[in-house]
Amino acid sequence: MRVRKGEKGSMTEVDPGLCAVCGSGTRRAFSVETYWIRACVKCGHEQAELVPEEDHVERTYGDVYFFGGGTGYDNYLRDGELRRRQGVFYGSLLRNHMPKGTRVLDVGAAAGFVMKGLEDAGWRSSGIEPNPTMVQWAHERLRLDVRAGSLETWQGAEQYDAVTMVQVIGHFVNPATALQAAARLTRPGGLLLIESWNRESWTRRICGRHWQEYSPPSVLHWFGVSDLKLLCQRHGFREVARGYPRKLVSIAHIKSLLRSKAQAFWLAQCALACFSLVPDRMTCWYPGDDLCWILFRNG
Repeated sequence: MRVRKGEKGSMTEVDPGLCAVCGSGTRRAFSVETYWIRACVKCGHEQAELVPEEDHVERTYGDVYFFGGGTGYDNYLRDGELRRRQGVFYGSLLRNHMPKGTRVLDVGAAAGFVMKGLEDAGWRSSGIEPNPTMVQWAHERLRLDVRAGSLETWQGAEQYDAVTMVQVIGHFVNPATALQAAARLTRPGGLLLIESWNRESWTRRICGRHWQEYSPPSVLHWFGVSDLKLLCQRHGFREVARGYPRKLVSIAHIKSLLRSKAQAFWLAQCALACFSLVPDRMTCWYPGDDLCWILFRNG
């Protein structure tokens, strides 16, 4: 392991030759553009073969990620209402397992739309987000308590009844460091909700290396349910529920993702041709089986 110092703490980098989940050896499995994807020989976890630079978070998740299209977002703010509904769904789910909980921390909060939905469901929310533009939007437009930073280097000592990570876990440089922080920030008996892309899904198997979630250096880790549970168990979390989100996505966002893969993958070309007939302003239920949520309890 290699340690580097930052303004808000230290971050331990993962050695690409060792699995970030179980510590076993990894092997090169395939490449995506200029990046090798390595697979653990024991638990199957996949991770990118690269050691991020000091400014990786700031550079990778800058405004281009939220507005530049490709494997990021063509206009993150446009679909705010859809993400707010997602927050309401997850807020209600948390309520089913902790009716007396009041405080939730949303990690990777972006502009705060999921947080707003959590508040609609009765939670008092705070958030962590590294992008300054998103933090400003959350403060000024939604009046939310979003703090600038990354969970891996977060030094706050407050504890919450629940911590949520919606499509965030694969973006961490070191997921173990992030889970260690999450365990510190979640009160005993509190909840950890993770929405993640599932490497073990049929969608991933059909798409292979052209799966839309293979997009380094934005995404650095690819979990299946089995290795995600293993990582969480190692930090004191036990699974209490699991399911698939009923997720609405905009046609404009689907087209943007398909364009990023169409040049190299015939199936993306066919899908893009079909979706080109549908107006951008419309929405649809996400059709794949490769997105899931798992709810854990601390202790």
